[in-house]
Amino acid sequence: MWEQGATRTPADARHHQKKFIKLLKDACGRFNLWDVFNDFLYAMAAALSNPIDKEHFQEREENYLKIMQRYLKRERLLFPQMAAELVESLQACAESGHYEDILGQTFHELELHNKWKGQFFTPQSISDMMGLVAYNEDVIEQSVAKVGYATVYEPCCGSGANLIGFLNAYHEKAGRAANHSNRLMFVAQDLDPRCCWMCYIQLALYGIPAVVEQRNTLTMKLFDTWYTPAYVLGGWELKERWRRLVLQMRSLEKSEAEQMGTQRNL
Repeated sequence: MWEQGATRTPADARHHQKKFIKLLKDACGRFNLWDVFNDFLYAMAAALSNPIDKEHFQEREENYLKIMQRYLKRERLLFPQMAAELVESLQACAESGHYEDILGQTFHELELHNKWKGQFFTPQSISDMMGLVAYNEDVIEQSVAKVGYATVYEPCCGSGANLIGFLNAYHEKAGRAANHSNRLMFVAQDLDPRCCWMCYIQLALYGIPAVVEQRNTLTMKLFDTWYTPAYVLGGWELKERWRRLVLQMRSLEKSEAEQMGTQRNL
């Protein structure tokens, strides 16, 4: 039993994940598990987005209400309970010092990947290893020195496991006390909206400044965009504009210097 002030463990995260799964199944009286899981993902993502993203508020609020209207009152009451257990599970992961892809794990445990036409998510242990391989402290520090932070890009994010793996690598190298909310900014993309919702929910609740795009990364067609609370409240849109301006100015300076060197050689 967790007591206030105590540090929670992976076992605590698993405990709340089991309660989350049980609530999902309890809501399946009139609907199949696939539909309930999808409805929960969208409702949770919208609940996190709507207070801080006024551009998409109206559409997402209408979609949220349509979802809730399909359920009886006793079924609707399960949704905030699911949200609470998911939050507790992710919080326990953060407090234990190891961030995990709880929604991706749940997706597989419920065997929903069979219905999702064979789409499989990377196990967290593999993502953690890949995060360590991809992590380059020199590159991170150079980016921080230039623009104040480093941007991490994932063009096929799934539920966000690889980004979470990179987050674990960052804290392994920089220390648990390091504040990722002002040093890292994630850009995650996936074609499937459910992947985007899962990734968005977890990055949002882990306090990561992130932009999650539903996008075809081959044609670059954009369908939807989700901004985490840390991104909006931390003023990251302005930071990104400043970063692009700094990089453009430095590119221009480099080009001018090369032109002057060429003219001197002539």
